[in-house]
Amino acid sequence: MSTKRIAPSKISYTTLMKAFAMSGQPKLANRVFDEMMRDPRVKVNLIAYNMLVEGYCRLGLTKDAKRVVSSMKENRFYPNVATYGSLANGVSLARKPGDAPLLWKEIKERCEVKKKGECEGDSSNPSLPMLEPDEGSLDIS
Repeated sequence: MSTKRIAPSKISYTTLMKAFAMSGQPKLANRVFDEMMRDPRVKVNLIAYNMLVEGYCRLGLTKDAKRVVSSMKENRFYPNVATYGSLANGVSLARKPGDAPLLWKEIKERCEVKKKGECEGDSSNPSLPMLEPDEGSLDIS
């Protein structure tokens, strides 16, 4: 693309990141992500962050995945059902059952924000957006 002077898009970046993540090369996915961050023509989005999380979690590298989630939150992107699904798989692969209750606690808190917001008219913690899972997205086989 560079030699043909074709500017990469959000889609081309995330597609390349997904290819690296799915093939067990999360560090290469991270390099593409870093390039995407430096590219003024595109803006990083939740999908890009989720590709990184998934790439690390597929190998059970939960420490790296948590680092990405922290960075994500610092940049005002919040985990969604896909993020939590990847983290749950990563915890399982890493054989770190002690991490599961912490993950579940965060998910429950995010869902409770929604319940409180529905009852009171607004969320008690505006910096923490509600999590909106649905039946299909929670069906992990």
